[in-house]
This record gives sequence, structure tokens and C-alpha cells, in this order.
Amino acid sequence: PLLDHVPRAVEFARELRDSVATIAQSHELKLDLIVGISAGPVITNLSHDRELMFQVWGEAVIEADFARDEAELGQIVVTGAIHEALAGRYRFERLAGERTVALWVLADGE
Repeated sequence: PLLDHVPRAVEFARELRDSVATIAQSHELKLDLIVGISAGPVITNLSHDRELMFQVWGEAVIEADFARDEAELGQIVVTGAIHEALAGRYRFERLAGERTVALWVLADGE
């Protein structure tokens, strides 16, 4: 485990989003990315039945998937765990609407 895993996840998402946008533009493709990020304990499993499969389960995975589902193209949406850890480092905008999980969008240019 790394102490800076939360900002690393956000920076990875930003760089990946920018790379996808660059590839889309240079090849004249309609290609975009949606990212949902959460943090917390997870359970992992590596299994092999004809093909190698790595699986991750847990509340953080469910929340990240929910955040991704609520995002629009090009957005990076984070849950409370990420927002709380990075509120002083990045600018976030609260995603409007009633949800069981509070969500924030990473503001562009941050």
C-alpha cells in the first residue's frame, strides 16, 4: 500500500483521459472516457479456469461503479472518500441530485 494512493488514482485518471482525447483527436475518432473513483477496503481473487482472471469486490468497487454510472463523457467522478482526502488539493463540484452516495466531479483544469 502507498500512502499517496488517492492522488495517484486521480492523476492516473486525468492522464488517461487526456491520452484518450489526444488519440481521438489525432485519429478523428469519437472516443471518450468516463471514470469513477472511490477508496476503501476490497477483496481480491485470482483464478484460473482456461484463462487467468483477477477480480475485485467490495463497497469501494460498488461506489466507484456507481460514480462512473452517474458521470458524463469526459468526467472524473469521485465518492466522499476521495473528495475528503483531496478537497484541499483539487477543486470539485458536487454532483446535483438525490443519491445514496454523495458524488463530486473533478473540475476541469485542476
